[in-house]
Amino acid sequence: MRVFVTGATGYLGSRLVPALLSAGHEVTAGVRTPARIAEFPWGPRVRAVEFDALRPETLGPALEGCDAAVYLVHSMADRDFARLDARAARDFAAAAAAAGVSRIVYQSGLVPADRPLARTDLSTGGSRRFSTRHSEHVRSRLEVEDILTSGAVPALSLRAAIIVGAGSTSFELVRRLTERLPTIPVPGWMHNWVQPIAVVDVLRALTWALGSDRTGHLDIGGPDVMRYPDFIRLYAQVAGLRRPHVPAGPVPAEVVGPAVARITGLPETVVTALAHSVAEDMVCSNAEPAEWCADGPRLDTASAIRRALSPARTGTELGGDPQTGADTDPRWAGGAVEIEGATRYRSTFGHLFARDR
Repeated sequence: MRVFVTGATGYLGSRLVPALLSAGHEVTAGVRTPARIAEFPWGPRVRAVEFDALRPETLGPALEGCDAAVYLVHSMADRDFARLDARAARDFAAAAAAAGVSRIVYQSGLVPADRPLARTDLSTGGSRRFSTRHSEHVRSRLEVEDILTSGAVPALSLRAAIIVGAGSTSFELVRRLTERLPTIPVPGWMHNWVQPIAVVDVLRALTWALGSDRTGHLDIGGPDVMRYPDFIRLYAQVAGLRRPHVPAGPVPAEVVGPAVARITGLPETVVTALAHSVAEDMVCSNAEPAEWCADGPRLDTASAIRRALSPARTGTELGGDPQTGADTDPRWAGGAVEIEGATRYRSTFGHLFARDR
């Protein structure tokens, strides 16, 4: 199958491309600057085309000759991300239909259950109704999902919560907070449930979805369900760090976002959007995993974290481990603690070596 991948140089896209190549697909990588493809180990194996989701004139030529498309566009770094994402999705859906694409797979986020839909969408011209109780991040993902799945091209949206892997924004946020703070402040609104998923399982689901005839949406998650503070505790445990938690009361996300951004070095708009999402339960609504993981068990969260802390940087290599980092990951990705074999150590400082028990 000839598969078009948007955001091929981003975190998930750069790991999906080698997975698709390994599965026997031909890949067209859509990027703003095609020359960047040379930075990736899989660069010589793909067709690179200019693609900018906010420049409609680039969409048709980029999609020409493709059988299916994986849509990985998210604009959280912009304060106006909801409107921009909706506009990009409409243009992409129309261009895919015009190019004869037969399937779209969208990587979205989990949606809190049992929330009433209460108001019109976030951007102008939309028709879906969304809950005002959802975070703007969640509502934007729902709107994009609605645009793509209601278009002329059959589409499936895969909904996931925290993606665990080196380079993932959510994972790197937890990594940096845990490494840099001696104690972890926990706001009252943070005690919600989450179902993390390893990036290797996200890639498995995306690859499966391209060959499936399912449409609409499907929740995907790992085998573990926990509260957000417990996820942070698990990271600290695997990393060998002692980080007591202290109650922080009802501190608003608008305050937490800028403060955490300064501590971690991640973009403030991204951190604030993620902070709002933490205030909601993010758990799969389907009690049993679907056919996307019928070929084997899902990776548990502790193992996913451990592999993400490996000093190996083969995340974007054919035959590499997508859980690990890559030289092309953002400058804020990576940390001081690494685990290699049975040894856990602080790579940045070169001391405090500790043997796993």
